[in-house]
Amino acid sequence: MDSKLLTLFNNAKIEISSYGMHYRREMRIVERVLPYYVMSYHKSGRAILRIKGKEYLLERGQVILLPPGVSHDHIVEKGVDTELFWWHFTFQIGGHLDALRLLRLPYVSYVENSEEFEKVFEHYCRNEQDALSIPGLLYEKARSFEIMAILFENLLQKTGYDVSDVPEPFVSILQDIIDAPSAAFTLKELSERYFLNPTYISNRFKEYFDISPISLHRKLLIDKAEDLLESGGLSVGEVAAQLGFENSQTFSRFFLSKTGMRPSQYRASMR
Repeated sequence: MDSKLLTLFNNAKIEISSYGMHYRREMRIVERVLPYYVMSYHKSGRAILRIKGKEYLLERGQVILLPPGVSHDHIVEKGVDTELFWWHFTFQIGGHLDALRLLRLPYVSYVENSEEFEKVFEHYCRNEQDALSIPGLLYEKARSFEIMAILFENLLQKTGYDVSDVPEPFVSILQDIIDAPSAAFTLKELSERYFLNPTYISNRFKEYFDISPISLHRKLLIDKAEDLLESGGLSVGEVAAQLGFENSQTFSRFFLSKTGMRPSQYRASMR
């Protein structure tokens, strides 16, 4: 894998929404759309997955990995004893961009080291109460990455799945935005740096990452501003200067337009 992709993945953060183990003799989930990834592993029994008119028959050792926003049917026919491990999560770069969009991943694959995966996931689920303690919380986070590692060890061994659909210049543009959000960022600057038309950069970037470069930059700039304001160590003018704004008034107008509050109001609300 390209070193720039590895750097981006290294900066990605996993957030677990919910997880569990279910026994089903019948299940009919139709046209479900969720705002996070759906991982569903079939330990026993059979099920059917339908996406965009295509049907997949799921059996032991197979795993579903559905991106956010994908409408799907997940069905266990009546009388078929089926055990499922499921996990809902996001894996984001900078808190706004889905890291897994950088890869071509199948909806359904087979976990070859299924016994190891089942052992880790069962341990992960049993640890739920222990997560209320500091050691338990750390173990939970560690096991969540272990689950990801096992899944991707399988996925990335499949021919072609370790190849990004994103051309190198756009990976570099993404890295530029993530590394140094500042008020000076413009499409013109990117155009001159990468010898690409500004409109082409914006359209293709949104096609690859589901967000425009300007929108992503502004979200990251607001995140950085909020972090600096919450720390309380800098004045509003110093925060504006650190982020590259010409003056505190320009920064305040920008912050108000994106958050509905002036920087001083935001800082007061955090206290």
